[in-house]
Amino acid sequence: MSSVLFMLFAVAVQANFIAAPSHIDGRAAERECPAVMMSCPDDLRNADSLPLSVSVTWKKSSTSNLTYKWEVVKGEIISGQGTDSIKVKLPTTTSMFTATVVVRGLPTECPNTASCSIAVCSVKSYTEKQNL
Repeated sequence: MSSVLFMLFAVAVQANFIAAPSHIDGRAAERECPAVMMSCPDDLRNADSLPLSVSVTWKKSSTSNLTYKWEVVKGEIISGQGTDSIKVKLPTTTSMFTATVVVRGLPTECPNTASCSIAVCSVKSYTEKQNL
């Protein structure tokens, strides 16, 4: 059985707590926005699939009514679309993989996306280029 080794050059982009203005009775008040954070792995060795998840931390409201829309570039969602976690099939060639999630149900003035980008380099592709 052959396995392909992947190297990782990872970057995770995450949103943090942000105070957004809210207008009540003509006065501006501060409204705390939730933190939307995606987990991004730092090691893909011997991986052909990848679990990803997003967490929403909100002190002022429940997160049970939120919905999730995932998009991936250079990969394929195997399971979990519509939930807070997915499993993704990684590309088999050297490429930049990106996953983005949009969280719906948050206040419109608050950030609602998180993403993770990973440069996937298959050892097979790297070795073939070295032998040219």
